[in-house]
Amino acid sequence: MTVTATNDDDAALARTLTGWLRRALERPSLIVAGLSRPKAGTSNETVIVAVWWDDGGARRDERLVVRIQPTGRQLFLRPDTIGEGRVLRAIAAAVPAAVPVPRVLAFEPDAGVVGSPFFVMSHVPGRVLSDIPSCHTTGWLLDETPAQRAALWDSGLQTLVDIGRIPVSGDLAFLWAPALGTTGLRQLVTATRHWFDWVRGERELDVLGRAMGHVERECPDHDDRTLSWGDARVGNMMFAPDGTVAAVLDWETPAVGPAEVDLGRWLMIDGRVLQPRPGYAAAARRARRGHPDRPLGGADRPTHAGSDLL
Repeated sequence: MTVTATNDDDAALARTLTGWLRRALERPSLIVAGLSRPKAGTSNETVIVAVWWDDGGARRDERLVVRIQPTGRQLFLRPDTIGEGRVLRAIAAAVPAAVPVPRVLAFEPDAGVVGSPFFVMSHVPGRVLSDIPSCHTTGWLLDETPAQRAALWDSGLQTLVDIGRIPVSGDLAFLWAPALGTTGLRQLVTATRHWFDWVRGERELDVLGRAMGHVERECPDHDDRTLSWGDARVGNMMFAPDGTVAAVLDWETPAVGPAEVDLGRWLMIDGRVLQPRPGYAAAARRARRGHPDRPLGGADRPTHAGSDLL
């Protein structure tokens, strides 16, 4: 799937970004020393940029991340990269939750600069768990001790709790879409229906169609006006060496709704996508050592806004 908004001329892109970053960041000596395009991800185009500038006579080196809105084949009905950057900036300033996210440095809504709107954010060092192949069967998680794995999962789930505490107000108020429904959850379900109809086109998709209808009929009357991440999964988290969440990434589908939406997606992805398929039994047994086996709802579980979430 190609989502490239710019062409593959890295030298031309580096020259363009050099001039733009000098102005946007007010660093007249800034130089783009190199850039790379990670292969992971199928939504926004991501470009990692190595830069340096003169800082009072000393050279300062940093890595920045450029998120560019796709112009080719897309995953989302209405991609909004600038909106993603606005959400990241609002989360960074949210009270009382302290959800770790990259720091947004600058926006460019004009598609004429690199071919599509984009924003620039800080680069957060850390490790990411693989979705495919499953992190339960390959990768660095297998080398962690049982205690380290338990701490990692607890940190990830606690971060979900913290996201669910962020009120949709102030700089996040633009997420509220009354034309889609009277509650945040109803708005999310309606938006999902629009996306589903767009994706299926003229196809019937009988099972999925009936599932979508069931969700619409059975939608509860929750009116939690709190932030929903929209793509809650362990593969969208960056982990620090100590196993804590260093950054929550990929905010293309934020919404308003109860925290259970993100928790349900997290558990679904972990249980249906990340769990090993037949043939991986030996690796699975090794991987599951240290994966928290206690039922969700233990005595030490975190709580969400006065009600139990985990």
